[in-house]
Amino acid sequence: MKKNVTTMLLAGTVMAVVLAGCGNKTEGEVTPTPTTAAETQVPTTEPTTEATVMPEETKAPTEEPTVAPTETPVPTEAPAVTDDIAETKITLGQYKGITLYEVDSKVIAQELHEMMEGYAELVTVNRAAKEGDTVNINYVGKKDGVAFEGGTDDSEEGFNLELGSHSFIDGFEEGLIGAVAGEVRDLNLTFPEVYHSEELAGQSVVFTVTVNAVQESVVPELDDKFARENLPFDTVGEYVAALYEVRNQESFNEQIMTFLMESCTVENYPAKIIEEEKQYFLDYYNSYAEMYATYFGMDKETILQQMFGFTSSAQLEEYAQEYAYDTVKQMLILSEIATVENLVLTDEEYQQRALVYAVNNGYEDVATFEADYGKDAILEAVTLDCVIDYIITEANIVPAESDGEINQVE
Repeated sequence: MKKNVTTMLLAGTVMAVVLAGCGNKTEGEVTPTPTTAAETQVPTTEPTTEATVMPEETKAPTEEPTVAPTETPVPTEAPAVTDDIAETKITLGQYKGITLYEVDSKVIAQELHEMMEGYAELVTVNRAAKEGDTVNINYVGKKDGVAFEGGTDDSEEGFNLELGSHSFIDGFEEGLIGAVAGEVRDLNLTFPEVYHSEELAGQSVVFTVTVNAVQESVVPELDDKFARENLPFDTVGEYVAALYEVRNQESFNEQIMTFLMESCTVENYPAKIIEEEKQYFLDYYNSYAEMYATYFGMDKETILQQMFGFTSSAQLEEYAQEYAYDTVKQMLILSEIATVENLVLTDEEYQQRALVYAVNNGYEDVATFEADYGKDAILEAVTLDCVIDYIITEANIVPAESDGEINQVE
């Protein structure tokens, strides 16, 4: 599980981290290195494109939580908890000299490829439509010869549909393969048996579709000019270097936490923090499930299953408990390492790191951020981040086998 700074801040402190700087108190101050992923800002936002769900243009709320894991946790007896945090025992395993693997350049190349596709422009072509093309269409959906609500787009600008996106019900996009501009096609289709509109679920309909234009996607060249105009970098090389740094840090974080979770043990978890984390997880998914249920006119259990992969509220409860123990264990381990290694933050280092977290969470300054979350919680989060940095500096870094500079989308 990746370290989630926002979760750490919301969860509150696990253990009082009252040390004042990142470094060794007896050997002098040490500036944390290397830079964390949160501190190296690589833009990942792509040009916004409008997504559709079904021909009737039903659109879900734009925010969506992470989909649940696909495997059901194996029922096991929950670890012991205690109301007295003094009874919590953390046994550290190896954390110095572990082996970490850099991200392969193929991963970076794929990310660059996907990013550039987001900047692609649509160009009208004079040929039959094929999968991957975008067709501009108007359409009318009818059931028993009568147009049904939400099944028509007769707008002047038309509707852009990417063929192969699976945005519409089965058969709709496939039925437009081979169509040319100016062509009108009748598509005889059937709505899914499970559908948010009871009137249309499982029903046979006919969509009369007018193809206004066929367009293909043209991806721009990733060069220094593109970098200057679209990214906060002067050259592609600078952007790729920053991207490597961020993705390596993220990968190192995940590798470190996986290793620590296996090599370290915790006895007598703090009951209050476990309950807080569990409730956070439940509130997170239940709130989204309720929002979507209201929006689509469906029950919450169906939303939990179809959108987030939970078979029931009971399974959600199981995941919440597993999440709580995993999250708390991570924080306890990192806090213990901070104590053992006497890792502390100078005020300047705290302000620098806290400002990064403040900006990433939508705040303009640290003071406002502290007013909402409390300095103790923020101090803990950035201190735990220093622990990750410390482990990286002590690790054996293995370069990627196919590592190399990437100056162009492959």
